[in-house]
Amino acid sequence: MVVPGVGDIQLGGWSNRAMRVWVDNEKLKKYELTVLDIRDSLKADYTEVASGYTENNKQQVNIRTMGEERSAQEIANLPISRRGGKTLIDSPIHIRDVATVEDGLDDIRRFSRADGRPSVGLGIRKQQGFNDVQIVENVKKLMVELNKTLPPGMELNVRFDQTKFTKDSVQETELTLLLSVVVTGLVCWMFLGSWSPTLNVLLSIPTSLLGTFVFIYFCGFTLNFFTLLGLTLAIGIVVDDAIMVLENIFRHFQMGKDRVQASLDGTREITFAAIAATVSVVAIFSPVLFINGMIGIFLYQFGMTISAAVLLSLLEAITLTPMRCSQFMEHEASENRFTKWVSRRFHDLGVFY
Repeated sequence: MVVPGVGDIQLGGWSNRAMRVWVDNEKLKKYELTVLDIRDSLKADYTEVASGYTENNKQQVNIRTMGEERSAQEIANLPISRRGGKTLIDSPIHIRDVATVEDGLDDIRRFSRADGRPSVGLGIRKQQGFNDVQIVENVKKLMVELNKTLPPGMELNVRFDQTKFTKDSVQETELTLLLSVVVTGLVCWMFLGSWSPTLNVLLSIPTSLLGTFVFIYFCGFTLNFFTLLGLTLAIGIVVDDAIMVLENIFRHFQMGKDRVQASLDGTREITFAAIAATVSVVAIFSPVLFINGMIGIFLYQFGMTISAAVLLSLLEAITLTPMRCSQFMEHEASENRFTKWVSRRFHDLGVFY
């Protein structure tokens, strides 16, 4: 079974077979040899060379001489044909004459344990362009299937999951996104003094965000840290246009116009100002789209997300907000104490100015 996106698998905890040659220095002195002579003899014997080819009327097959001994006895019987780089012309000397050869295991330079028991570590790295979290979920599903086929006493478990930090970061960002909506609603209610205009303003948030989600989907983005960060920052911005249009419509409504006419006149009058405010916000975040390098790759989705959210909030403010005002706007707004206190302070500030 193939898991898409897996680029590399690293094993740890294996011990490889190794031939150990224990050289006796006294015997080397006896034959006037050095360790380098032993090494050169082993290297010469372990060399794999092309030995020609065999062919018939249909195919041709290359022949290769394998320079690998199969046992310690075969290595011990290897002749040492050179001393100090010169060919020996006297009686041949063998490896067994100056060293002891035994079959053993390679030195343990790394090992893996799980719950105090020896284990085999399996590290998986993803290919570029794939989603880390999705690959981990696919690997875990594959592990469940493989565990059913393993012998008794063996099992596959996850010891380190790097995507846990990614998921925790995204969850914290999602919580921040939710808190941004709640705080924005409370602030609007405290300063507008009524739930009716507050609800009208709050309805602009899901409308803009849903449009932004559609934009993210068709751009091929994912709900990663940077797109969620852009959405979180956009929460407090997308209500600006709606509040601007709502306040102007309410001003026309207080002038004695009916709800529909007040919505039309108020929106038409404030549209250019709303466009100017929106363009100024987009001008702040759009330059990150042109950053080069690795930083630009990360910030590109952030800039595109927040720019799309702000532009969609403008569209929502000059279309859906007037429509809601024409249906639900009321003459009287029951102000709470905090709203009255804020109104008096602003009135005092205006008189002082």
